[in-house]
Amino acid sequence: MKKAFFYALLGLFFISCGGGSGGSNHFSKPKCCNNIIKSGSLIEKDYAPLAQMSKTIKVIKTKSELDRYFSFIGDEKSPQIDFTKSQVLAIFMGSKTTGVYSLNIKGIDEQNNIYIENKLQSHDCKVTADMAYPYALVKYPKPQSDSKELAIKESYIHTDTGGGCPEIYVIPFKVQFEDISGFESSLGKSKNFGVIRRKERFDEVFIGSEKPSVDFEKETIIYAHLGTFSRAGHDIKIDKIMREEEYTKVYIKSYYLDKTCPSALVITSPKVFVKIPKKDSYNIIFEEEKDIVRCAI
Repeated sequence: MKKAFFYALLGLFFISCGGGSGGSNHFSKPKCCNNIIKSGSLIEKDYAPLAQMSKTIKVIKTKSELDRYFSFIGDEKSPQIDFTKSQVLAIFMGSKTTGVYSLNIKGIDEQNNIYIENKLQSHDCKVTADMAYPYALVKYPKPQSDSKELAIKESYIHTDTGGGCPEIYVIPFKVQFEDISGFESSLGKSKNFGVIRRKERFDEVFIGSEKPSVDFEKETIIYAHLGTFSRAGHDIKIDKIMREEEYTKVYIKSYYLDKTCPSALVITSPKVFVKIPKKDSYNIIFEEEKDIVRCAI
């Protein structure tokens, strides 16, 4: 019965939204108060219909609607609210694969921006098998006009839950890396960017008798290879590495010497190797900024 009710509720009352996740951890100051009347997480094994739920938001404007939501989440009685002066937002954040997840409603401003702070475990922490579906019901003053579309503004905080997980840090943040270039290596003749996570691959790339010190239980190598050239003057470097919510982005700067510039006729193979913490090496993507070095005529 509860399952059938949920699907009806989902069809009648939920308004899906994209949830603009810019990853910013800066909030504008909300113009109105923040009053959470109910929050928590539902578990998929107890509420099978949750598998159909994505990130959703619903404006509750009547007592009967509020009663239906409280019935669904397991409460018999909803609080008394004067709907001539207030409204309630029902916010469901969809499925989360981490074992610990909570959300905090920071506020709602006059532009109908809902500021949400998500707290979750780091990717390398232990997680539970169950899917978590965090939600919150928040009361706020009834706006003079409903013409402005509601928009979710999110930030993310990863937390230390013990067992070797990292300390609290805010997404996005700059990943610290160590340059380990300078050792004899082979990456072929073509331009390529990549990641080294295993000792076997490490031994294939670093072919000299001396090799950099890397602990693959805790560290990962990232490299950027510009390719092989018949003259000097080209160069490449890793400018910065940023940890985002769903990926880690490596920003590469490459410098190409213009053909009109004089240079030594020598075989060069510009490349750079860095190592970063393993916990920050998931879903690596690369972004290259090219610069042509031109010579004065």
